[in-house]
Amino acid sequence: MFYNIHYDICAIIVHVFALFFVVYKKEIRRVQNKVYLTILVTGLVTTIFDLLSAITNSYMTESKVILGMLFNYGYLLLHNIMPILFCIYIVVVSGSYMNKTKVFYIQLFMPTVITIILFILNPFNNGIFYYNDKLEYCHGTLMIWLYVIAAFYMALCVFLIIRNSSLLSKGKKRAMIILLAGTVISIGIQSVYGSLLIEMFIQGLAYLGILFTIENEDELRNGITGIYNRKGFISENIIRIKNNIKYTVITVKLTNLKYYSSLVGIMSTNELLKDIAMWLDTQVPNCAYDCDNCSFSVVLNKYTKEDVEKTIDLFKEKLSEDWIFNDMKLALNSNIYIINIPEDVDTIERLMGIVDSEYESESDNKVTLIRGEKLNMFQRERKIQEEIQKALINREFKVLYQPIWDKESDTIHSAEALVRMPIGELGFISPEEFIPISEKTGDIIEIGEFVFEEVCKMFSEHNVKQYGVEFIEVNLSTVQCMQRNLAKRFKEILDKYNVSASSINLEITESAAANSPEMFINTMSELKKLGFTFSMDDYGTGYSNLSHMYDTDFDIIKLDKSILWNSYKSKKADIILQNTVKMIKEMEHNIVIEGVETEEQKEYVSRLGCDYCQGYYFSKPVAKEEFIEYCKKYNKC
Repeated sequence: MFYNIHYDICAIIVHVFALFFVVYKKEIRRVQNKVYLTILVTGLVTTIFDLLSAITNSYMTESKVILGMLFNYGYLLLHNIMPILFCIYIVVVSGSYMNKTKVFYIQLFMPTVITIILFILNPFNNGIFYYNDKLEYCHGTLMIWLYVIAAFYMALCVFLIIRNSSLLSKGKKRAMIILLAGTVISIGIQSVYGSLLIEMFIQGLAYLGILFTIENEDELRNGITGIYNRKGFISENIIRIKNNIKYTVITVKLTNLKYYSSLVGIMSTNELLKDIAMWLDTQVPNCAYDCDNCSFSVVLNKYTKEDVEKTIDLFKEKLSEDWIFNDMKLALNSNIYIINIPEDVDTIERLMGIVDSEYESESDNKVTLIRGEKLNMFQRERKIQEEIQKALINREFKVLYQPIWDKESDTIHSAEALVRMPIGELGFISPEEFIPISEKTGDIIEIGEFVFEEVCKMFSEHNVKQYGVEFIEVNLSTVQCMQRNLAKRFKEILDKYNVSASSINLEITESAAANSPEMFINTMSELKKLGFTFSMDDYGTGYSNLSHMYDTDFDIIKLDKSILWNSYKSKKADIILQNTVKMIKEMEHNIVIEGVETEEQKEYVSRLGCDYCQGYYFSKPVAKEEFIEYCKKYNKC
């Protein structure tokens, strides 16, 4: 039989092209890359043997029998090894190879061992192939077992793809299915048209598809530092976590790199980041990731505890020294997170929560290690985020009201609306804890709107002005001030409940007003036009920058409770309190002082000139029904 060898020649070109691309791109770092390279090399050699055996079989003579036997042995043996390589590749790409036992691999290789045995016995029984008296190439009676074994591996490949479906992206699944389908179709075509050597060509095209999809790591690499990027880190860890792998992640967060960036410029900073990344990649090859925001992570798989500790010590020692860069000595400060999976975290969300977190070190050390119990704070923050989301969805937040006493009329003149989370798995969560977290996530916008609407609803349903309450103070966060449509949204809610804007006094903290003065002034102007009044909350705890006091039109200044409490402990603090009150009054602002807990404190701040008092002496924050009853009783309505 004469064979059409043109497809084999094309197949060789395709395999060589793919190999050149892999070597040129140097994408042979990971186990997955190495298995793919093995498949390519095996495919190329198989194709060469197929071509040589086809030529030899077409022009067979007595002198070429041994050569023909050699070429056919090479082709058939390697061709039947390809299916097990496909299985191994699927296992590796899905990451499930990391938790497979020796028993699995013994079972996986048993059919291949049988194949090898059949080839070893072939010279004695001609069971696989032989040349007849006419020097024609013929299949033996045992050739059927090679097809059975190949079919077994193909079925196993399909099973592995289905079983590991959740670990494979759509692109990876599609590429592998195309590879298997191409292999089956090419075998079918070649079995019908025996002289048409098309199988290796179609498989070569499938390998190209894998090269430009699964093996294309361009989107998994950081363009600046050259190491794997955040997407690659997330993808790798999703696979490991879903496969229940025990391993350690070490994250290095450079806490003062932004400071150096402002000094040396963005280009030099990029070079510095690359320098750091390359050092990490050298210490832990192919396992270093640039996670953005001055954070780098390394994944330590199959490392002993001793190896992990040695790596930590190595990182700590290096980062404790000045980093030499472009003839400069840079004193880089860093936090090193040591995260054991699944002991410390068991989901990708919680892992990324720690990687992206900011930890304020209490020590002056250049390097701070964060592990074990210290990681619990990040776990708690993540759980609080989940609790906040749940409370928002179910509208379970509660709004409490703390009365504010008016010195001039001796009545409850107003109140501050305070939000509280429902009691959940974590128990009581203080506003001092969940408010900053909700500001980071942006949930404070929805929380703030919820509180605003609840206050408007209370005015609409209970008409609390008839009980002497002129307005309710509602806290306004810096994040809310960033909303372009804040005034419009508040106006819609006011109209919905037919409430006047003068019934709401909006509070903003001193530090928030100082941090974004221009933004706040613009927002304040829009809200003032609607009729809202404003209070500066927690005065004395923030920046204490007086400039924003005369730049912004506050109606009320609220003195933080710490100013009052410290005045009883220190003469200097008392002088500060007296002069603060005097200054604010001369600026013609009304004053609310917080933290009043005794009759003596009430009388003292009243003599100083404070207009309003708020604190436990009058009432703790209470639900609206209790607040209304309190106002009725105190104001004698």
